[in-house]
Amino acid sequence: MCYIDINFYPFGAVLNAAHLHVILVHFPVIVIPLGALLLALGIWRKNLTLQVTAYYIFIGGAAIGGAAFLLGDGAEEIIEHVAGVVESAIEPHEEASELAIWFVVALGVLSIITLATKSLSPLLSSRLQLPLLALAIVTSGLLGYAAQLGGKIRHPEAFDQSIVTRESAEDRDDDD
Repeated sequence: MCYIDINFYPFGAVLNAAHLHVILVHFPVIVIPLGALLLALGIWRKNLTLQVTAYYIFIGGAAIGGAAFLLGDGAEEIIEHVAGVVESAIEPHEEASELAIWFVVALGVLSIITLATKSLSPLLSSRLQLPLLALAIVTSGLLGYAAQLGGKIRHPEAFDQSIVTRESAEDRDDDD
């Protein structure tokens, strides 16, 4: 369990595991697909700078994704009994996140290996690029799916149109 409270007294805010989880979890969901795009462009254009930038993005995404994942249990403890939280949506999100984090870590490790072999064995490094790109694309999909399930925890209206339609009908009935 991760019970972290960071007090930003001058701003009147306390950040706990739930806040930090939500803040951090968006980073890999956004940057890993961006890194995949940069890597694909770097491979296509044979641009070493774009390729290396993508590797560093994957490593950063893995580090921050790992932190977000570790904060997930603490976040669950904090929000599972909060009004408006769909508790039944937590478990599917957690399971999808467990699969996604394995791919994120593998992506980070393979990026480190690819970077390390750039100067030692350029041939091996170039042979790792396409598998790394494929892994980045799969990882992006898994992160997107885990994020979509995470959104259902607090925002069921975004995924169930009948809630929005029913609430809109109730609002119209109240206006009469």
